[in-house]
Amino acid sequence: MARGHPGRVEGQTEESDGRPPAPAPKRRLALKILVPLGTILILLVIAELGLRVRRSSLLNKERGELMVRNPELSEAVRTVRRSSDPGLIYELTPGARSMRSGVEVVINSSGFRDDEFPAGTPSDTVRVVLVGDSVAWGWGQPMDGAFPQVLERLPVEHLRATGNSAVVYNLAVDGYATSQEIRILETRGLAFDPHVIVVSYVLNDPDVDDGGLARYFQKPSWELWEILTDAWANVGTKPEPEPDVDPADWQYDYYRYIHSRYEDEVAANFARLGQISREHEVPIIVALCPVFRFRPGVPYAWQNLHDNIESLCAKNDLLFLDLHASFGQYPSPEVSIDVWHPNKKGHEVVAQALAEFLVDGVLSESDHG
Repeated sequence: MARGHPGRVEGQTEESDGRPPAPAPKRRLALKILVPLGTILILLVIAELGLRVRRSSLLNKERGELMVRNPELSEAVRTVRRSSDPGLIYELTPGARSMRSGVEVVINSSGFRDDEFPAGTPSDTVRVVLVGDSVAWGWGQPMDGAFPQVLERLPVEHLRATGNSAVVYNLAVDGYATSQEIRILETRGLAFDPHVIVVSYVLNDPDVDDGGLARYFQKPSWELWEILTDAWANVGTKPEPEPDVDPADWQYDYYRYIHSRYEDEVAANFARLGQISREHEVPIIVALCPVFRFRPGVPYAWQNLHDNIESLCAKNDLLFLDLHASFGQYPSPEVSIDVWHPNKKGHEVVAQALAEFLVDGVLSESDHG
């Protein structure tokens, strides 16, 4: 008689003896890996949710504080929406209307503060695409008083000899930094097939948080990912020293501070503009509006920054127009609302200087028919 397994009825297998079968080796290995990974994943999700709730609370608190510090922001957000393009952060809302500082703001169907754009690309006009921030947007002025609209009227007289009129596509958005202006140029402006592009540059442009709108519309990000990538980027590196400028003294040194702090970003932005100019064979003018704190006969405090911008333009095959020279005969209170924004007379000065620069230089050397 054959000797059976002790305690096992003949014919009974391990699978049927009342005990679960032992896991196969591969299955045991998979369980050893997946269980800890699943636990880690759940913990990461909980941590991310917690960080997002905290971040959302901080953003809401900051938005409230921004509204208190800058009451006009509550008016601004009525004409602005969060953009689906993360490079823009926010954009003007097509068809929106609002009152800002007693001035009516109307956004056209294309999403810009301008007249309705002509259909297609008119062949009998000089097409000028202009990007910028609140200066070109026309802060504090009726739309037809902003220098892009004034410029659109001025060149008609200057261009009679060529038989051409002009259309200026004003794509400026209040609060945009240079990186956002480049993005709107790439995604919207180049589609107009411009003969020339104008970048309205202001010395606060490197600061993407300028004006508060970027912070207001900041979208919650992957908090843990940002923490990990920042930690990885800082592995083995020493913290960079802050520029030797006091950022608290905004009235005088803010502009030097941000151009020092964001020096690499500024250089990269100008390099990208140069690349766009070459790839699309279109001249780009960087029109630098001064800080409105000057008077005739007194050295301008930020001329060194203007000289640096001119050098970046020369390095990247960009044309440069220093508008401080155009304001030289005026004390700044006569041509400005505040330290950043020109008044009606100031916009006229900018438009005239641009018209002369376009006609005498850029357009006279190119085929603009």
